[in-house]
Amino acid sequence: MSRPWFKRLAGPALLRDELQVLVQAHQLLLTRRQAGLRRKLLDQQRIPVPASITSINAADATQGSWTATMRCLASALRDPRWQGCRPTVTLSSQFVHFLVMPWDASLITHSEQQAFLQHCYVQAYGDAARNWDLRTSPGAYGQPSLASAVDHALLNSLLQLFQQADMAAPHIHPLLMQAINDSRKQPATSFSFAMYEQHCITLLLIHKGQWLSVQTHPVRQPLQAHLHTLIQRDAIIAGVQAEIEASIEAGIEADMTSDGWPTIVHIAEPGISSLTLQGKHIHQVPGPYQHGMSLTRAQQT
Repeated sequence: MSRPWFKRLAGPALLRDELQVLVQAHQLLLTRRQAGLRRKLLDQQRIPVPASITSINAADATQGSWTATMRCLASALRDPRWQGCRPTVTLSSQFVHFLVMPWDASLITHSEQQAFLQHCYVQAYGDAARNWDLRTSPGAYGQPSLASAVDHALLNSLLQLFQQADMAAPHIHPLLMQAINDSRKQPATSFSFAMYEQHCITLLLIHKGQWLSVQTHPVRQPLQAHLHTLIQRDAIIAGVQAEIEASIEAGIEADMTSDGWPTIVHIAEPGISSLTLQGKHIHQVPGPYQHGMSLTRAQQT
């Protein structure tokens, strides 16, 4: 999907164990996996972040929202159990800003594309976007692309922490991109994709195989009703609500098991229960952190 902020190391580095670091506002999840094809789980630690930091708005990843998280990470990386690994950092949607970028054939050079990308981000998020690092997925010819942005200060802080821990520069990517890659089997060409974290839901609408919209929303209870409302809201904004309703009616008349516009729900972290939506066909996709070591074997601090 979108290009990572820092590339993986090649050659001898691939022979070292991998340290996966999931960075969320409320917790860090560190996982060590053995080098090689099997990638055996060797160790895992969940580190809660002070509660005062978890109340941030999912779309407001300002420096104040991640400083406590970085302090926790700095402390964790000093633990010898993580030394000697090649690190990978996965960022929660609480720290990433997304946009669906329209196709524009007039943009030829990379500088033109980046200027247009920054213009769209400033239009959507304001002047704060001028301080963000912007990336886009390559996208097929003539189709919209999915863009992601992270505060330069957060990226620099991550680089500094790993350097201070005498570790290689990490490969950094959004959790959403990992979730999309984990959900390769798509139930239809038009569907909703919801990545569910403890404090936010990132909702994508895919229409006829193309990105249509992407929004990150704070989680509200009851979750099932809230997700249903979010899908309806984003569909109305994107102009496809009538098509969704028509596909549902067609499915009912044909006695189909799928409603014609299904929903994929990606469970992004451990401890989150599965979801059901009344009247909708749900495809549950457990994330990679759902298959980790149980906390009876892992250490929690």
